[in-house]
Order: sequence, then C-alpha cells, then structure tokens
Amino acid sequence: TKKREKTFVAGLSMGGRCTWKLALAMPDTFAGIAVICGRTETYNFDTVKNMPIWMFHGALDDTVDFKNVNLILEKLHKHEHSYYKVTAFPSAMHNIWHTVYDRPEVYDWLLSQSLTNNNAEK
Repeated sequence: TKKREKTFVAGLSMGGRCTWKLALAMPDTFAGIAVICGRTETYNFDTVKNMPIWMFHGALDDTVDFKNVNLILEKLHKHEHSYYKVTAFPSAMHNIWHTVYDRPEVYDWLLSQSLTNNNAEK
C-alpha cells in the first residue's frame, strides 16, 4: 500500500502524551508532530530521529511541569535529532491550546513536512 506523505499528529495535554506515544510507536507514519503541553516517559528518540517535532509549553504550567520539556530537549540533542523546536510561553500555564491552534504558522509548518523529506539523507 502507498503511504500518505502528509499525515500528522497533534495533541494537547494527555493528547500530547498520546502524540509522543504514537510517533514513537509508528515513526514511518507521520510527517511531523505538534505537542502541546504533552509529556513523555519514553526518552529513546531514535525511532523519530528524522521526524520534525514542534513542542509548545507554558513555562508556568502546573499540570505538566516545564522541566519535562528541558529533559526532552536534552535527549533529542543527545540523539542528534534532525529537526525539533519548542515555543515557550513565559507567562502561561497549562491552557495554551487556543493560543497555539490560533496561529496559522502551526498549520503552515505541519503542511510543509513530508515523509519523503524526513527519510531523505540529511
């Protein structure tokens, strides 16, 4: 069967955690992921080494601590991940999804990703 070039996953809070789980379990499925206030307990990012990742988090989040983002960034860097970025909202708490989903650049960024580009030699 032919794979779709532009399948993405995005989620917020517990859905962000599911976004990580799906991406890590099915790395050849997604062209990119957007994680909003999502945590993960799995820090072996080898399977998503070439998957573009954009994380969003409120620095004052009291539901999913921002320390988790720092740990994720450390691990992605250690695993020489190809492309990831984080947008932090310095004065925001957990409920940033409206702010993120209202930004057209999020959709533009997702649509600019493709499986072919992820698997190309870097």
